[in-house]
Amino acid sequence: MATLEELINRMYDMVQDAKGIPLAGEKCIVERDHMLDMLDELREALPNDLQQAQEIVAKRSEMLASGKREAEAIRRQAEEDARQMVSETEIVVAARRKGQGSTGQCRDSGS
Repeated sequence: MATLEELINRMYDMVQDAKGIPLAGEKCIVERDHMLDMLDELREALPNDLQQAQEIVAKRSEMLASGKREAEAIRRQAEEDARQMVSETEIVVAARRKGQGSTGQCRDSGS
């Protein structure tokens, strides 16, 4: 079975190569049976190609949605990791301050 593009190209060529009708301007004569056969092929090919196109669009939409969900999960995890690091940094800073205060008290009591 020919593809849609092939069928359209064949029809285009048929009309382009058709003999013109004298004194009728741009009108031409094409073989009815041949053109009807190509139109039947086109009619048969169209649903298959449309189905494939719809499947591709659905898969694309599915992939985009999945990618967005994954990106959102990564972003949330990164924010949580950043909060955790900030929290740990604050604990370390507080511990150092407390440690420095304890060291100062030890020096004061040792003198």
